Amino acid sequence: MNLKISLLALTATVMYLNLPAQETSIKWGKIPDEELKMTTYALDTSAAALVLADIGYFSYDLRAPDQLTELNVHRRIKILKRNGFSEGDIEIPYYNKDRYQDIIQLKAQIFNPDGSKRSIEKKDFFEEKTAEGYTTKKFTFPEIQVGSVIEYSYVLQTKDWSRIPTWYFQTDIPVKLSEYVLNIPEFLEFVIISRGRELDRNEQSLESGIGIRNRKYILAVNDAPALKEEAYITTMTDYTAHVIFQISGTVQNGIRQPYLSDWPTVAKQLLEDESFGKRIDRKANFDDAYDKVAPLVANAKTPEEKLKTIYHFVMDNIKWDGTNGIYQTEPLNKVFELKKGDAAGVNLMLIALLKAFGFDAKPLLVSTREHGQPIELYPIRSQFNYVLAYLKHNDKIQLLDATNRQRPMGLPAVRALNKKGWIVDAEKPEWLDIVPGRSSSTRMFNITLNEEGKAVGKIVSAYDGYAALEVREELTKKDDPQSSNEAPEENEDEDVSATLTNIEYDSVTIKNLDDIYKTLSYNAKVQIPEGGTVNGDFIYINPVLHPAFDENPFKQTIREYPVDIPYPLSHRYVLNLTIPEGYVVEQMPEQVSLTLPQNGGKFTFLVSKLAGTSRTFQINSTIQINQVHFEAEEYSVIKKFFDLIIEKQQEQLVLKKN
Repeated sequence: MNLKISLLALTATVMYLNLPAQETSIKWGKIPDEELKMTTYALDTSAAALVLADIGYFSYDLRAPDQLTELNVHRRIKILKRNGFSEGDIEIPYYNKDRYQDIIQLKAQIFNPDGSKRSIEKKDFFEEKTAEGYTTKKFTFPEIQVGSVIEYSYVLQTKDWSRIPTWYFQTDIPVKLSEYVLNIPEFLEFVIISRGRELDRNEQSLESGIGIRNRKYILAVNDAPALKEEAYITTMTDYTAHVIFQISGTVQNGIRQPYLSDWPTVAKQLLEDESFGKRIDRKANFDDAYDKVAPLVANAKTPEEKLKTIYHFVMDNIKWDGTNGIYQTEPLNKVFELKKGDAAGVNLMLIALLKAFGFDAKPLLVSTREHGQPIELYPIRSQFNYVLAYLKHNDKIQLLDATNRQRPMGLPAVRALNKKGWIVDAEKPEWLDIVPGRSSSTRMFNITLNEEGKAVGKIVSAYDGYAALEVREELTKKDDPQSSNEAPEENEDEDVSATLTNIEYDSVTIKNLDDIYKTLSYNAKVQIPEGGTVNGDFIYINPVLHPAFDENPFKQTIREYPVDIPYPLSHRYVLNLTIPEGYVVEQMPEQVSLTLPQNGGKFTFLVSKLAGTSRTFQINSTIQINQVHFEAEEYSVIKKFFDLIIEKQQEQLVLKKN
């Protein structure tokens, strides 16, 4: 349905309608004395700045000929500490391609604690082209002081009745009041999706106008705490209080016309879209690539070999350019000619070739981790920004992603591991749980320590899954830094590098670097000049030479949002340590075994003397994380789990001269 065309006639009938008067909770330039004199925010005394008020007023200009909407923003911020001065650097992005959006009526002023004020002059506002079609308005408040109050306002104009800007009630500093007031003509129907914390105010009413009624919404949050980003999340947007508006239909002459349909209809529309479904169904779109890969597929002896041949053909011939997307505006032959494409170009080519050679492949649309969690309830196409190849082969399901040459089949990019994806299928479109593969690493040191604290020996390490992918990328870039311009995997696994700054390597052997379907091994002779610290008759050793985690990623005492680890992981660390002759173990780390509830994970730390030896001791540490999602109320459990891991990694082994 083309909303712009369908509402033209209606526009003419209401073009003389008077707009409702703007209502705001604060008045421009009227700063209450208590806000000007404020020195700290009682609900967060550590806050460097505070949003006193963030008010948005959204309305439709029914008199404009080009379906104009206006969002009037008025924002006021109190500076409480010197490290809050950065709040005075303002950036307002908007999409101005074909004048789709514009920023007008921008004004700003600063109030100092002594009551003086200064307005920002127009010459101090400037624009910067930040991306294709995007512009950012920028300015800086001058001479900010501790205690200053800054405020600015502007109007965002958009030539599109079908879109209402998302409103965010929270930011990285506390917000005393955030309010969104909307007046929407009754002939436009929207679905409102609220995410994050519950709204403190959610009022709706019908108000009469001249010739037409408006739906009025007042949505507000009071005393919202600052959002502090922590480890293992999808994106902070998922946990930020905000509201999303999606048009669902229009009413003309008493007849409702749906705009937001259902999932089967969306699937049908996508498969008939020239930039999506037609790209993978019409062979003329990808016949150049088909002709090149056909002889290779013909030489493959089994279906599995054919599948792997097609997958690697795409990886080897089309480099991912680092951008996401689900639509391909150019024919896939163009992508093949350029040898480069976005995620849609790469993976739609993969799907097209798989289908052409008889494989049951379909597009799987996902919202990447940084894009936000998917919304299953409503068929909103704009929530998707990445496409994978869904493959059903021999009654098994694989998710293929050819955007990285180091990635084996069935191991999608970490950015795509966002709980669920949607299968675009004409007969049975459905949501699919994305079950991530594991990250596994084993490091074994065989070390002999002398009485001066120096150690020599060998390291034998092995990597599988996402750990192998990360190490292969690292080693490949070291050999040839110009070999790839791909963005690195968003691997949240801690240091899986095969190199250490305090260890000297010699006779390095790497096995299966190029065979991405086999375990990657990294073996070397090692020298550790400071393997132990000598103090009189004692030698102090930290037996965990390569900790799985340098520090606890969970630092907050209380966490208000869930923990989302991208994939299950396991680290095994083994140290076989031969102590110097004439020394005995004076103090040894205690053994521990801890299991998370419902087999969510396990940590073991074992110390023993190797059988048949008199001076060789073994430290065996294993970390397994099986549960990848922990609700906020489970945070203390996972935090204590990591506290213990860090504690054990730091315990020393003490030797004494006999």
